[in-house]
Amino acid sequence: MDAPLELRRSLRRLYRRLRGDLRKSRPPKGTYVTKNTAASLKQALRGKMDFEILVWRSVSVRWMRTFIRPRLGGKAILRLLYQLEEHFPHFFGESGHYPLVVIRKPRTNPSDVEGSLRSQV
Repeated sequence: MDAPLELRRSLRRLYRRLRGDLRKSRPPKGTYVTKNTAASLKQALRGKMDFEILVWRSVSVRWMRTFIRPRLGGKAILRLLYQLEEHFPHFFGESGHYPLVVIRKPRTNPSDVEGSLRSQV
């Protein structure tokens, strides 16, 4: 999904270079993050905890601002995208832009909890 945006970014960079506006190096903006793929996350967490990768948002804000236009059926496209995200949350969570990682605590046996509470009293 980001290929058209990368092409746009590359063309802007080339235009600035030809115009002579390209500065040597800019310090990175924003916070420091380490981006992991769904496969690397699964490999790191498998067997250690119960987790699930779902979708929070499948496309970036930049992508939506570039391609979703009101006059070209933007609302209908967003509705369709929402329906697809709702029907295939695992697929869009793993291949979309913003995944949602749900981590579950291990279930405890209620009798174990009652026994530990009695021993504390």
